Amino acid sequence: MATIGILAGVFFTLALTLLAVAFIAKSQLADRLSSWAFLAFEILMIPVIVEIHRRYVDHTALTWLATATGLAAMVVLIVSGALVLAGRVTFARVGAVQAGAFAVFTVWVAATSWFALAFGGLPAGLAWLGFAAIVVTLGAIAWMMRDRALVRGERPPNRAEMAMGVVPFIALAAWLIWLGASL
Repeated sequence: MATIGILAGVFFTLALTLLAVAFIAKSQLADRLSSWAFLAFEILMIPVIVEIHRRYVDHTALTWLATATGLAAMVVLIVSGALVLAGRVTFARVGAVQAGAFAVFTVWVAATSWFALAFGGLPAGLAWLGFAAIVVTLGAIAWMMRDRALVRGERPPNRAEMAMGVVPFIALAAWLIWLGASL
């Protein structure tokens, strides 16, 4: 399971890196590769979410809610991302849905972090990094969601917006890789 978890974090990191390259270089290839890397991350997260459920289901019934939340977010991200990759819809049509689904995914990150602190089984430092990553990630998402053109992909983020997104996503990438290594 550790390998799958680490790979999920690596694909997330790769997807973000390619997305930054796509915005900076205005590269459609990097954008498409980023979409594929995000899809790989989302698929790999499914067994990770199930593993966290397995580890904590005997401790609290909230595990069921957290698992359903995480899986639902991944399904929305997988389906919408696959539709964009297949050319069935444009990112402009699903950008807000994907941003919302990713925000819902952070609820699973919060639950996993809380489970780690409350019941052990994962490093406490991982839990605190998870909480910090959520705060800065949701802050960045909320800040960017104010601009509908940005959310719809009608314009690329400017340098300030990209800089605003670096810290949250590095924190989340580090959390994902650390989680994977801890499984």
